[in-house]
Amino acid sequence: MAGEAQPRWLRRAGPWIAGLGVFLFLALNLTTLKPGHPPGGDFAHYIIIAQNILAGRDYNSGVFMPGVLAQSYPPGFPLLLAPILHLAGPDLVLLKLPAMLLWPLCAWLLALIARRRLGGENALWVFLFMLLAPWFFVFKQSVLSDVPFTLLVTGAIWAFLNYGDGGERRGGWLALALAFTAASLLVRTAGVALVGAAVLYLALRRRAWAAALLTALAGAAMMVLVKLWAASAGEYLGLFHDPAFWLARLARMLPAKLAKVLGFYFPLFRGGQWLLAGVEAAAGLALICLAAWGWLKRGLPWRDWGLICAFVALYMVMILLWPFNEGPRFYAPVAGLLVIYLAQGLLAYFGRSRRLQRFRPQALLRAVLLAGLALNLFNTALLWSYSGDVVQRPADKALYAWVQRNLGPADHYLYAYPRVLALFSGRTGDKYYWNESLAVNQARMDRPGLGWLILRRQADQAAVAAAGRDPRLTPAWSNGLYSVFRRGSAPAPAPGR
Repeated sequence: MAGEAQPRWLRRAGPWIAGLGVFLFLALNLTTLKPGHPPGGDFAHYIIIAQNILAGRDYNSGVFMPGVLAQSYPPGFPLLLAPILHLAGPDLVLLKLPAMLLWPLCAWLLALIARRRLGGENALWVFLFMLLAPWFFVFKQSVLSDVPFTLLVTGAIWAFLNYGDGGERRGGWLALALAFTAASLLVRTAGVALVGAAVLYLALRRRAWAAALLTALAGAAMMVLVKLWAASAGEYLGLFHDPAFWLARLARMLPAKLAKVLGFYFPLFRGGQWLLAGVEAAAGLALICLAAWGWLKRGLPWRDWGLICAFVALYMVMILLWPFNEGPRFYAPVAGLLVIYLAQGLLAYFGRSRRLQRFRPQALLRAVLLAGLALNLFNTALLWSYSGDVVQRPADKALYAWVQRNLGPADHYLYAYPRVLALFSGRTGDKYYWNESLAVNQARMDRPGLGWLILRRQADQAAVAAAGRDPRLTPAWSNGLYSVFRRGSAPAPAPGR
């Protein structure tokens, strides 16, 4: 449909509708942008790395206490944050702005891909549907690398597809595609799925062996660069050292992982609207089946896979095999592509016979996309007051100040989110595992300098009670959310502190 003539109204009004959508996006998200951050330590890790780059310190310095192996995150996202940190320090509101500026570009690049498959009018509604996804309305409160990574992956796919079209500008499109691909690896190592998909596409579909080799070499070179720059003793592959443990963990998590694909489009339970959640789940499952139909229609036989088929397959396998149950954010790079497959599946299903063609597949597709857009806005209204903050509440700030005053650089702690505490207090520690007993965590405190235990009074109630009875632990400080205990030889804080 790339060469399909656009309706006159679309040529005239399309840019204005898209512009109005961007204005609405900015108005909705800027007016609801809040300080603070949802749970998790990845954002703090990124910010600490950016601070280290600016100060010329070791890459992972100040993330954990000495001797704790830290997974090295690639430097691309910290480099994006570094100018803001240099100008304004760790201001969490300002650090959220890059994602807000880049998400409309993600939706625009996706629309360019959709236009090739679905035509200009459908691409406009795909653009608005993804632009105003309630997932981003929630995600914007986070400082994470998913939006820049999605932008680079989508840009690379778009450039590779244009390269495959041939023409005089093939060399320029290939150079742009390689630049996007290399940059995606600089942001997240999951970019290897894009490299693999591009090599398969170029070699098997286009017989462009030189381009496939250049892509593989660019990917390998970037992985070496990331390894040299962000080298550490802790590696993700170490998580797979026990196959039985990994398989058991994967089996438990797989249903929840699949549910989060649906959760990207419909924030099912965040608003507490259980009836609506049930309706969305039923409708969403039907839509996912149509998307699978569209993927199968494009993806069989496998030797005829296009670039998008290969990337969706490789990336989804990577995410589903990952032994952690992350949020819907991990599906951002493929969420828009799945919408395209949904549209193709709907058109293929309702266009396969004259009886079904009476439903007018093109009109039905536009009705589905517009209904999805309306549902996005409705869910956004339900989520209007969302902030998710658990790091900038008054009790959190009081904890950071107390730790900074009473612990020296050589004093360390166990805490559920040690990277967050390291960012805001400047004191490092190790992770307290709330799914293990207090005795197991205490055994990890035998290391030199690790003399403090910080517990969350609500989430760790049993551990707080057990710590209060333990003769080896002495209560040192508490407020409404936290209790701090001193263990054995740890120096006591000065009176009044």
